[in-house]
Amino acid sequence: MAQALWLPQTKLYPPIMRADALLRPRLQDALQQSIESRPLTLLSAPAGYGKTSLLMAFLRTRADMPAAWLTLDADDNDPARFLNALIGALRRLDLAYGATALAALEATPNPRADVLQISTMLINDIVERGGCDFVLVLDDLEVIQEPVVYDVLEHLLDHLPPLMRLVFASRRDPPLPLARLRARGQMSEFRVADLRLTPDETRTFLNGQLGLGLTADALDTLQKRTEGWPAALRLVISSLERTPSSAEREAFVRDLAHTDRSASEFLAEEVLDRQETEVQNFLLQTAVLEELTAASCRAVMGRDDAADMLDTVYRRDLFVTQLESAQHTYRYHTLFADFLTRELARRQPGQAAILHGRAAAYYEQRDPERAVRHFILAGLDERAARLIEETGEPLLQQGFAESLQKRLAQLPAAVLERRPRLLYLQGACVYERGDPVQARALLQRAAEQLAASGDEAWRGRAIALLAGMSLYQGDLDRSRALIEQALACPIPPDQRVTLLIGRARFGLLQQRWTDSERDLDAALRAAQDHGKIAVLHTVLQLHPTFAFLPHGLEYIERVCLLVRAQLGDPPPAIPLRVAYDGLMALAHLLRGRLADAAQASQDGLFLIQRFGADASGSASLLAMAAVNVEQARGNDAAIEAMLNAIFASIEHGGMGETMVPGPLYQLGRLRWRQGRLPEARQIYDRMAPAEASGKLPGAPVLRAMLGGLLEMADRQFEAAEQTLHRAVQLEAERRASLAFGNARPLLALLYLKWQRPQAAIDALAPLLAECESRGTPGLLLREGDLVIPLLHLAEQTNVHATFARRLLAILGADQAPQPVRVPNTGETLTPREVDVLRLMVAGAGNQAIADALVISLHTVKHHVAQILAKLAVSSRTEAAARARDLRID
Repeated sequence: MAQALWLPQTKLYPPIMRADALLRPRLQDALQQSIESRPLTLLSAPAGYGKTSLLMAFLRTRADMPAAWLTLDADDNDPARFLNALIGALRRLDLAYGATALAALEATPNPRADVLQISTMLINDIVERGGCDFVLVLDDLEVIQEPVVYDVLEHLLDHLPPLMRLVFASRRDPPLPLARLRARGQMSEFRVADLRLTPDETRTFLNGQLGLGLTADALDTLQKRTEGWPAALRLVISSLERTPSSAEREAFVRDLAHTDRSASEFLAEEVLDRQETEVQNFLLQTAVLEELTAASCRAVMGRDDAADMLDTVYRRDLFVTQLESAQHTYRYHTLFADFLTRELARRQPGQAAILHGRAAAYYEQRDPERAVRHFILAGLDERAARLIEETGEPLLQQGFAESLQKRLAQLPAAVLERRPRLLYLQGACVYERGDPVQARALLQRAAEQLAASGDEAWRGRAIALLAGMSLYQGDLDRSRALIEQALACPIPPDQRVTLLIGRARFGLLQQRWTDSERDLDAALRAAQDHGKIAVLHTVLQLHPTFAFLPHGLEYIERVCLLVRAQLGDPPPAIPLRVAYDGLMALAHLLRGRLADAAQASQDGLFLIQRFGADASGSASLLAMAAVNVEQARGNDAAIEAMLNAIFASIEHGGMGETMVPGPLYQLGRLRWRQGRLPEARQIYDRMAPAEASGKLPGAPVLRAMLGGLLEMADRQFEAAEQTLHRAVQLEAERRASLAFGNARPLLALLYLKWQRPQAAIDALAPLLAECESRGTPGLLLREGDLVIPLLHLAEQTNVHATFARRLLAILGADQAPQPVRVPNTGETLTPREVDVLRLMVAGAGNQAIADALVISLHTVKHHVAQILAKLAVSSRTEAAARARDLRID
């Protein structure tokens, strides 16, 4: 998986250590001990206290401990950028570190919402890969202000792989649970008091390492005036090394002792003023650049000798650090850069804007993000706006909404108002951050202005996003109208795929199946023509109800083939794999491959549990498929667990019960099977708002099905017949309800309980014919033991008998029960008595046995009496124990 092209590789390497660097053995030893013994080492001190230099020295002397390095900047406040950069740093050690997480990051439409899940994948990647111990260094952590990024770091600290150590260097304490880490002995700290130069270190460095020959009084003055601040000492050195005589050096120290200015301001000005005019100009004017190369300096200053000038300032140690990752690339020390920026404004008023403009022109094609920053600082807002328009959509597609929003926020409001494309981008960013109200207002304004300007392509994008918002918020009528408007515009392929699937969903709900299938076909062809992004949107937005169109299952299978062809089997990104597993589970289920369906749903649910993947539609689809599989197997505990997962997903997504009648029906059906009728009736009442809302055409079908089951349980057969007949009629028009159950098997079961076998087979036959002709036995199999007596009836009456036997075999009910001899009694239990006894062992009461075997309550009581007599026992408990002895369970 390739790393994002925008990521500057210079962030992933520590600076190169100078030959005359200040060496501090005591701190290097302490740092080594800390890193080896604690999960986290924190270096927290203001700028200039040598945090980065100390880390560079440690890494140089500890070649046996691999290190991943990440220098942070303001853009890393975007969670997607931070994660990408963090993964990039770790992948320098091993490409397997973060491979899964990177794939998930690339496939996640909204990384901000999934950062903890992706960071969990990163942790698991490291644990599974293993390897030797290593350290991850995050330098300049103080630039991070985004709480979500600190959530990631806290999550990483809480689940840190044993082979990994963290080192944070920051100018202030990060908002992490430091007190907890201290109390647990999980953190070592280096602060100002630790990082200050001692008098011995000052003397050793100035007189020993550099041989400046300063007197004891001068050294004492420097120690007191600089207070052991390493940055100030470096400024002293830069001035003293260009002072030839000892007398002049002493005079310089006296001046420093008596100045009222801060040591840093005095020393920085001394350093600058001691340079030649051309060097001064070079320092001042190139301070606008974040990174210094000969090409960028030449572009800003117009000097052909920029490479020589860079070499000069580096050799003179004018607070220029060479970056390890790129030859002849440098960066000013932050303190010195800030000083130069202020001096440029003071000494050359107005020049900064000109220089930023030149820098922007240089970066415009090379690094648009940096170019935007320079255009804004140059006051060239219109050019910045134009460049944001050109690059904004790709940033959104990569999940970098935070970075885009930051750039937009730097533009004057007047520029945004007169450029509707920017309003659209701002609305999209706000929506990604979870503010649909403000997003809707921005997008509506953008759409109106884009329409007025005749910009149909961008108007379509704004309308498409509004359509998606309306659909998510349950405003189906508005969403439908907006989809039609957007599809009439020349929108990007991924949005077109999304809208075609949305319109296909409306066609399904409105019983316009031909229209729905036409839109699905167009969406799949567009996805196939336009590549991976469109495939992603196709998979993530296909709803399971599509499988119940006349040719819907074929479309689901086509999508799975398309994913395998373009992305591999299985797809590399976790969110995509979860969606893919959900669709595969549904396809296997309907084709009657129960074991494959169970495996696919378990694979997807395992990924969700392990990586914390978003509990979205994909999770619900997997859980729903698992419910159907476990219904076929009669595993009530598993059904309960899956339904709990679905309702948790519903609650997480903020959807009301009016939008989820399907899972409610399945829960009510489970309670009916368990004989917990009061709870089933409560669920029936909870389904009323969904039916009354009219938003989901399948809701009346599902509620009628549950109502019919309840009337059947009350032996109100005439009422149940009317209710279930209505459900069958509605189901023929509203196929979306088939995602959760079938009305026909329930009607057939009613007739069987009502001792009307011919009516039962007449009700079941059309569904048997449909399942056999379309190759969808799963429509019946998912009903589990409920359909077993119906399938036996079909076999006995020779109605699709071969197909019925096949389904019974899949359900494990194709072998007829055998009589069982009772030792020492001369008695034999008949096959029917064995069936009754098996249910007694399971704890079923007489009515539950009658319902399960579709026999009368009187017949059950007769069988129970016969069983007790044959087993020579007096209670059901004794009968159950005796049955276990006979291995009847």
